[in-house]
Amino acid sequence: MTSGGVLLGEAASAAFIRGVEQMLSLVAPTLGPGGGQVLVRSPIDDRGYRVLEDAADVTRVVVALPDPWENMGAMYVRHLAWRVAQAVGDGAATAVVVFGTLLLEVHRLVRAGHDPQRLAEAMRSYLPSVCSYLEGMARPLDVQRQLVGVSETACRDRGLAELVAEALRMLGPRAALEVLSGYGARDELQLLQGSHWRGSGLLLPRIEAPGGVELAEPAIALTDLEIRDPKDLAPAIFAARHLGAHSLVI
Repeated sequence: MTSGGVLLGEAASAAFIRGVEQMLSLVAPTLGPGGGQVLVRSPIDDRGYRVLEDAADVTRVVVALPDPWENMGAMYVRHLAWRVAQAVGDGAATAVVVFGTLLLEVHRLVRAGHDPQRLAEAMRSYLPSVCSYLEGMARPLDVQRQLVGVSETACRDRGLAELVAEALRMLGPRAALEVLSGYGARDELQLLQGSHWRGSGLLLPRIEAPGGVELAEPAIALTDLEIRDPKDLAPAIFAARHLGAHSLVI
């Protein structure tokens, strides 16, 4: 029921879930290495329809659902997909599908009379075991063929996948790779020595978490100088390391 413009009880839960389900149906086709593409059109975009294959991009096109109550669920999914993409770069579709599945199952149990607080505590208690099991399933990519295969599932372009795999082989698993659109007739690999500075500053995604974060005895560097190159940060980084700090705030 509604009271003063507020939706209450089962009606509120049902509306939220309908919004989640609409976003889930939009994102699910992009899931996995064999995921497909989605044709979407934003009401505020004059470029017409767009073909997208990344879940985070797909959800960002959805500005709002017509029903304000369903829109709450849709925007929750939109924010979830974007946070995952910002934090790890991939996995937004997986996160949305897992969230939607858990939400529907928990809602079914709550309607059957189970205590939602106990359900939440149970899921939190099982989380370390689930993460440990997933980590145990992980396998390192030891040969070039495996690197090419994984890269091709992400970009669906054999030539580009071979370039990405070659860069990873040369630079190691912690390399920073960026794929940019070009106007040439072929793909090209460019290697930059040292750090790649975008000029807009660096921000760890976890600092944007609700309520902020707590850093244990961080090193703090205060400066009014304009930092134009990563090399300018080297003295502060070395000093923090010498002090034994595990984090540095500039």
